Amino acid sequence: MQTRSAPILLAGCALLALAGCSEPDGLVKQAAPDATARAPVPTLHPERVFWGDEHIHTGWSGDAGLGGTTLSPEDALRFARGEAVKSSGGTMAKLDRPLDWAAITDHSDGMGTINQLRDGNAEMMADPVAKRWYEQMKIGGAAGLAAAREAIVAQASGKLPKVMMDPKWMVSAWARN
Repeated sequence: MQTRSAPILLAGCALLALAGCSEPDGLVKQAAPDATARAPVPTLHPERVFWGDEHIHTGWSGDAGLGGTTLSPEDALRFARGEAVKSSGGTMAKLDRPLDWAAITDHSDGMGTINQLRDGNAEMMADPVAKRWYEQMKIGGAAGLAAAREAIVAQASGKLPKVMMDPKWMVSAWARN
């Protein structure tokens, strides 16, 4: 019986001795690189993903502005970078993780016009349609969205109030850009 247990005892001691030679904290040494190892195979899918938003409209765009968006392009960029900004609804908002990239894509048509309307510009308030849209914007919600839809249809059909087509409103926005 002793002759059978001797090899098992010897193997057990050898395993314990080898276990004592391992790296501390469970670290394992890696073998030296094999000279015959192949280079990594390129993949057909992205290996490094970037998160962003490719279509951001701010309060400078007629559709977003009439719908209640008040943030400026600067506000939108600050938000994308992870800074806290006051939302169009009045609450502070901040992303958990900043975006890697962002594209502010306000409409060039009528840029700046909506800001003048939102501010109650006296020239615009003289036009009954523009004044009604202003009042609907101030109410917000469904009324603001109705004004946005009506303005989009008016633009598409060439029936925007003349005061809203004055290039001086757009020039001020382009100069600010």
